[in-house]
Amino acid sequence: MPPEKKKRVTQYGANIIIMFIVTTSIIVALYFYDFYKDGLILSYLNDLNKISEIKTNQINELLIVCFGLLLILIFISIIIIINKKRINNSLEYLSKFDEEIQTNEKYLNDILKYSNDIILLMDLKGNVIKVNNSACEKYGYTEDEILRNSLFDLTKKESLQKIQTNLDKLSSVNEINYEVEQQKKDGTVFLANIKNSIIEIEGQKYIQCSIKDITETKETLEKAKESERVLSTLLNNLPGIAYRCKNDANWTMDFISEGCKKLTGYDREQLLGNKDLSYSDLIIKDDRDKVWIKNSGSLKKQSPF
Repeated sequence: MPPEKKKRVTQYGANIIIMFIVTTSIIVALYFYDFYKDGLILSYLNDLNKISEIKTNQINELLIVCFGLLLILIFISIIIIINKKRINNSLEYLSKFDEEIQTNEKYLNDILKYSNDIILLMDLKGNVIKVNNSACEKYGYTEDEILRNSLFDLTKKESLQKIQTNLDKLSSVNEINYEVEQQKKDGTVFLANIKNSIIEIEGQKYIQCSIKDITETKETLEKAKESERVLSTLLNNLPGIAYRCKNDANWTMDFISEGCKKLTGYDREQLLGNKDLSYSDLIIKDDRDKVWIKNSGSLKKQSPF
């Protein structure tokens, strides 16, 4: 319902309540007035002889109580009429507050639904309660199919125990990260980083499970490690040394090959980061300035030296 329409409906409702209370008060007042004026209460009771033992003062007390309640009702009506604007403002505020809650809820649901990561909301046993679009796309299941399953049904058989172990750990910690192989509907497997967190919704504890496919990342890291290993093997078997240093007067070493020991008599660790001495210390003092000037000039020309 549009906000303006909701506001009008709320105000109409408040007006109807006020009119009902005022009308009821007037009708009851007139009824008691005529009833008491004509003595109908006494004549009726006397004719039927049902409450002959009730004294007149008791009836009067009863009427006083009724009139007292009527006055209270009228007083409440007057208060409501006087504070009508405040009541409408309060109702309007509550209406806006409700709209903000609905907007925030929609925003959070959109984040959940359209997040690039797989997000599952599970009970403490791992049964899936809510799922986002990324999960359906990644696993190849429909939303209904995933909701009928648990995290165990989405995991490679060999990794089931690891899932159970980490779910059990959530009883003592509120958040845990681990890597485990997940299995799609078509049987293909991908390596996932899973982050499980305990959250509370309306007093009930749930597990928020965020899953990220790290297969390509792992493969890239492994290739980088392999390239580094090959390069290191190549450099360490070169005659002399290969190095990479900062462009400063100390020639601060970031990398230097294993041939350093054979050529200089120092371990490579002693030269890295100028730990024990700098590469500049290995250059004859009289030649240091000359070497530095030549090196700087070659760098400016972007030529070897």
